[in-house]
Amino acid sequence: MQESKTRWMNLAHTPIEEARAGAEVTVEARVQASDDIAEPAVFLYYKSEQDLFVVVPMQHLEDGIYFGRIPAHKRGSLITYYLEARAGDDLVVEVPAADRPRFEFYFKGRPDRRVLIAHVAVIFGALFFFLLAGYFAYKGLTDRRANMHAPRLGLAGSVLFFIASIPLGMIIAYQTYGKPWTGFPVGSDFTDNKSLVILLYWAAATFFYRGSALRKDPSSDLMPWRALPYVYLAGAIITVVLFLIPH
Repeated sequence: MQESKTRWMNLAHTPIEEARAGAEVTVEARVQASDDIAEPAVFLYYKSEQDLFVVVPMQHLEDGIYFGRIPAHKRGSLITYYLEARAGDDLVVEVPAADRPRFEFYFKGRPDRRVLIAHVAVIFGALFFFLLAGYFAYKGLTDRRANMHAPRLGLAGSVLFFIASIPLGMIIAYQTYGKPWTGFPVGSDFTDNKSLVILLYWAAATFFYRGSALRKDPSSDLMPWRALPYVYLAGAIITVVLFLIPH
């Protein structure tokens, strides 16, 4: 809200979180103002990626409701936008405020339902094996025989997680955003990066305990047998923590 002498104006808007690729987006806003302001001018500013902001005068419907439209964009397009209401040159309101980050949303495609179901099923299968590996690693702290199960269970979880994250995950990402991978080293997407951390950790655990994982032969392991339960228990904990962090 901004005030100028006795005049005041408030601009309210519910941010858009996502939009369907190929469809235009209607942006709505509500303006409340003092009685001496007849009808403020409201504008929508938006841009895609590195483009300059496009200015769209918003149309007044009734009861202080205004709307403007952002045209359809291809999947994966990131839209940055903000709203501005003006009552002369002395009273200007921006949402969000000029010193705050602008609103953003993506135009998303629709992933194939069968691929999405397979992705979810396989990734939960991987989580099941990772948790089992952590369980036997925990038991292995007091019973060395239980340690024999953890590396093979970790290997099974690693294979399933690789299938869920790489071929299936990349297909879903491409169908949704138009890019198969946006994590390290080409981007900073958190979901891709946490999948990469999980994959690398379990791949390293399998490599260092490859004898136990592949042939049930601890003699060819590259790390001490006494460290095995700690490695796999830590892997299970790290995996669960990353799973619980929202996408």
